[in-house]
Amino acid sequence: MLCHLPSYSQNKTAITDQLAENFQKITQNISTDLVYIQTSKNIYETEEDVWFKAYVLDGQHFINSNRSKTLFVQLTEDKTEKVVWEKKYEIENGFVNGHLFLESSLAEGNYTLAGYSSHSFVKESKEFYALKKIKVVKTINQSVFTDGFLSREIAWDG
Repeated sequence: MLCHLPSYSQNKTAITDQLAENFQKITQNISTDLVYIQTSKNIYETEEDVWFKAYVLDGQHFINSNRSKTLFVQLTEDKTEKVVWEKKYEIENGFVNGHLFLESSLAEGNYTLAGYSSHSFVKESKEFYALKKIKVVKTINQSVFTDGFLSREIAWDG
């Protein structure tokens, strides 16, 4: 009535444990920072400050990163791909608050505000993680009150 049947189960092997441990070490060593840039608005006038906030996060755990100490920020004209402004900012606990002044000599058009740190820029990639598109115009005209709200219009020449 009673039968004796052998049973088998998988053993933890030192090889699989070692592979998992090596994989974890490798991912920790190549972990990058993720940078995000936020501006106060999308359209700016020349002779105006562009206020921005940057968040530098650990790419593996999505928490504030303390790996990088400096954030490099640059403004590039989209049409010519020419860098028109750049500056370095100190990263404090994964955050950067900054601004740039738009000179009156700056041409109207679309620009890209880009930010990167020494741990967010990857050699094989030509892309930035932090890109913010903004539009620069010479003047934004104030219109009359409409239904109790002040509407803003962009002045276009021609």
